Amino acid sequence: MYSLPYEKDIQEILGRALQIQDQIKSQPSSQAKKVKEIDVLLQKAHSYILQFQLDQKSMPPSQKKKDARVKLSEYNAKYHQIEVKQQQLKLLVMTDDEDDDSDDCGMQFDDKFKKNCEISEDEEEQRNLIKTRKKNKKILDKTKNELDNQNSMLSDSIKSGLSSLNLARGAMLALRGQRDQIVNTVGIVREIGFDLMRSEKTIKDINKRKLINIIILYLIIFLLFVTIILVLYFKVHF
Repeated sequence: MYSLPYEKDIQEILGRALQIQDQIKSQPSSQAKKVKEIDVLLQKAHSYILQFQLDQKSMPPSQKKKDARVKLSEYNAKYHQIEVKQQQLKLLVMTDDEDDDSDDCGMQFDDKFKKNCEISEDEEEQRNLIKTRKKNKKILDKTKNELDNQNSMLSDSIKSGLSSLNLARGAMLALRGQRDQIVNTVGIVREIGFDLMRSEKTIKDINKRKLINIIILYLIIFLLFVTIILVLYFKVHF
């Protein structure tokens, strides 16, 4: 089956993310760093998947394109599966942190000061609102980064397409110039052929004239010889 060079990177990143998620699931306490590490891996995987999608769309209709479409669906499904687990793990880690804070609070203060650790409904609502805003801000930042990466990939693809188009135009112009040269060369060869035919005909005419002149010359010499013999004969006998 056809594969692109960076498919191995996608598989390794998604596999690494799943491995870390399994570690967090078995021991969720103090795993905030690993949760952030998974976020970074998901961003990288998403960038590769976007590039894969662009490359798959630019392929001509063929079996390779169908294979790439199937792989793209598999990678997207796996990515979304990990993303859903990531949201669950974030909630799990956040809950564990809150429980730890409550335990610490109970150990440090006496019973009469426990009320200071309790959060009123308004404070809790405000706290949840702040968390929601932070979460939305992270999502917006993540979306912005993904859009920037996608725009950068699109710009690179457009530049590559324009470069290929310019190369194709240059090749067409070069082929057109070669065709014109070939046509001109054929015309010159034909003219040379016609000149050779005319020269051959002229040479034949000259050779014929030479032959005729030689025959005439021999006839004249023969007539002169006969005339001299006749003159001598008449002088001797008459």
